[in-house]
Amino acid sequence: MAKLFNYYSKLNENTGIDKSWYQSSNVLYSECIDVEDELKTLKVVFKNGSQYQYEDVDVNDYLLFRDAESQGQALNKIIKKNNYKYTKLDNVDISKIEEEYDFRTNKGVSLLYNNGVLTIKNNIEEILYETDNCDFNIDQLNIINNIINNLGYKSKMLI
Repeated sequence: MAKLFNYYSKLNENTGIDKSWYQSSNVLYSECIDVEDELKTLKVVFKNGSQYQYEDVDVNDYLLFRDAESQGQALNKIIKKNNYKYTKLDNVDISKIEEEYDFRTNKGVSLLYNNGVLTIKNNIEEILYETDNCDFNIDQLNIINNIINNLGYKSKMLI
């Protein structure tokens, strides 16, 4: 199967984003904006950084594309064949997509500090630790981040 990794996260109560990375000769990554009971928005990123966004995609067509043996063939046979409206977006820096893949598949940890609340989540957004009413400065947050890195985790700090 060409799909390397799939990750779904909720953006809010009725909206999520489905992210998939592929082992494909041409397609690197896709995102599907999933609004409950609505047609989907599909973004496909190619290995050269070009990206296209397809509108009003049927969920079954998206799943057939995502789970196909070849995303390039599925894109042509399913998505393009159904004449979904599309837009060519600006090229994307593929190193950012590869970096997120590495984070999601290799012991990634994120630190989020906002309004006195420190939340530490694993690579699939499960809360590992949370505290409130803390007054950390940037130096203290960097120390926490460095400790996590020294324990062998890939971390990113969101402030």
